[in-house]
Amino acid sequence: VHNGFGHAFGFISSGFNAPKFNDGAWHYNVKFLPGAAAITLGNVVSYNQPLLTNCGAGQNYLKWQYDHELDHVGDQSALGLAYFPAHIPSQWIGGQFFGPDYAFMEQVPYMNNHPYTSSPHFRR
Repeated sequence: VHNGFGHAFGFISSGFNAPKFNDGAWHYNVKFLPGAAAITLGNVVSYNQPLLTNCGAGQNYLKWQYDHELDHVGDQSALGLAYFPAHIPSQWIGGQFFGPDYAFMEQVPYMNNHPYTSSPHFRR
């Protein structure tokens, strides 16, 4: 289910371009992603590459963002259909009312920095 939404969003937002498969996930370079540099739906990651490249944070940030999104792929794989019911209140309640440090579904991807070398994405 999440993969279907991810591909639909990525395909339309990229201007109907095909995704690339890398490190156990499909990747779209999207032209429109309001309020975010990247979003992961299922094992589909959509990046706003111009925003990421022009943010001035350098290659370390790009690598961190890539690892962060791949950690969300693992979260969704583990939680299945329960992922979005858990993630949405995490963002709304934790992130919006108390600040980004309290969005509990964002904590593991912020803390982990795993070497993603090949498929599947969760190979450590």
